[in-house]
Amino acid sequence: TKNLAELETKLAKAARDYDKLCSGIYDKRSAILKSSDAEGSGIPDFWLGVLQGDPEVSDYVSQGDTEVLAFLEDIRVSATADKPGYRLQFKFAPNPFIKNKVLERTDTVETLTTAGGGEIRYV
Repeated sequence: TKNLAELETKLAKAARDYDKLCSGIYDKRSAILKSSDAEGSGIPDFWLGVLQGDPEVSDYVSQGDTEVLAFLEDIRVSATADKPGYRLQFKFAPNPFIKNKVLERTDTVETLTTAGGGEIRYV
């Protein structure tokens, strides 16, 4: 078990290091999606298209979800700091559906089947 604990510690550090490397790429992606040019602004409904186009996720996106997901500006994933797992952040533009700017969900190996996200504050 000592070797397993050491391995988990090393894997967690590697995941955090990877997050640092990806941060700049995520920032550039976000800027491109939000950018304004002569044609209009950014790439409209990018994240809605990503979620609807993913075979693992698309079954969970209902017609009612599409209205609020049209306001989704960014999705970020990062490793959790203390236990093996991940954190998802969904960043929203101001919208008539929810007050939250960011919705977050954290899952760890221990809580993967039961973890919840933060409170959604509806308008």
